[in-house]
Amino acid sequence: CAAELQDLIAEDLVAGGKEGHAIYKNALRTPPKVTLIQSGDSLLPAYNANVGTIARNTMEDAGIEVLLNHRVTEVSPQVISVSDKITKSKKQIPYGVAIWATGVGALPLTKRLAGSIGPPYQNNVRALTTDGAMRVLGPADGRPGVVDGVYAIGDCSTISNQKLLRAVDALWQQADPHETGSLTYEEVAALLRQIQLQFPHTGRFLSKSSKLLTTMAAFDEDKNGQFSKSEFENMCQHIDTKHRSLPPTAQVAKQQGLYLAATLNAEARGAGASPVPFDFNSQGQMAYVGKNVSVAGLGEDGSFVMADSHVTNLMWRAVYWSMLADWRSMTAVPIGWLYTIVFGRDSSCLYHPGRTKP
Repeated sequence: CAAELQDLIAEDLVAGGKEGHAIYKNALRTPPKVTLIQSGDSLLPAYNANVGTIARNTMEDAGIEVLLNHRVTEVSPQVISVSDKITKSKKQIPYGVAIWATGVGALPLTKRLAGSIGPPYQNNVRALTTDGAMRVLGPADGRPGVVDGVYAIGDCSTISNQKLLRAVDALWQQADPHETGSLTYEEVAALLRQIQLQFPHTGRFLSKSSKLLTTMAAFDEDKNGQFSKSEFENMCQHIDTKHRSLPPTAQVAKQQGLYLAATLNAEARGAGASPVPFDFNSQGQMAYVGKNVSVAGLGEDGSFVMADSHVTNLMWRAVYWSMLADWRSMTAVPIGWLYTIVFGRDSSCLYHPGRTKP
């Protein structure tokens, strides 16, 4: 939003647009300035860190002031008050237009469901906590479990992020009921498969099945083909450090919707007794950052970053176009892009200095 707004100001209002007139430029006492206020320490926190860095550099080069680690404390009719989270300093920023884009809060239905279940199952104030199969956590027959027949996906849900290390004693006893004091690689792999629904982040570790034994061997310090409890704890800690919450993006919600549809169909056929945990398959991360530059983070973790102004912009437009819902939109959107390239953005709806206000 900040990048598009800066493009409008720089290319169509101040520079005069494609037609070469400078109506708005002559009417402006000072050029408009865009300030982006971010509470976190990086832009696009759900993306790879390199993507956020490139986005910030591109925006600052375009003239956008980026304030990281700043929290908005008050919005008055003429100024926005912010506080620096690190230095604790405060300042006021005069503004004409404020765009609030901090995401969405929980819907009343979500709040009621979470409140009716309550702690210790539902502690998140923004979303319903689920297991790895999108089932809402709650008491089942007086024991910890899931609420029968209730699922949550998309922005109203978050998958439980319980840490293996916190339950390492119980997990060790589960895998070693005869108290032999050691576990084979196969026993550890079987345990991880059993607990995927409770600890969804083990799925990524198991998904690399071709390298699973090699990866596990890296934690077998004495190389005897078995895990001691301390070696098992080290592996659990490693798996926990690799855990990342799913980004609040459309591709996550879409994959969850397809997953849930398959799950419900399986249940209807009577084949849904043992659900397979949801496994998000990242298709990459893309964002428009202004000045006709798009940045892309490709690969499973978005670590392969592309920021070529032409190639990535074409990629971004192609992906955007492919996600449109109907042929009407798929026809109108590229026509709008072409119109903007040739004639500039349509500013007829803005106040014209020589025209009477409506």
